[in-house]
Amino acid sequence: MLSLENRFNLDVRSIGELFYWTCDELADITYQESYLPLIELMLSFCQDNLQLSEEKMVILLDQFLQNLPAMIKSSLEPRA
Repeated sequence: MLSLENRFNLDVRSIGELFYWTCDELADITYQESYLPLIELMLSFCQDNLQLSEEKMVILLDQFLQNLPAMIKSSLEPRA
């Protein structure tokens, strides 16, 4: 017990409640919120570097979303 107490109070590898605060913050981010910036980045890259038309971008996005694994696809669907 003394070793554990020493670790929590003196060891720099354990920053106490900061770890738990970080976990609490991460729990608030949903799949939808985390995938949106990635999808926007992908679309921006394709538009800038591949110079795809808006129609092709929509097709690309649809194909991307259709080919996601079922677990991820279901988590991206709006919840009622």
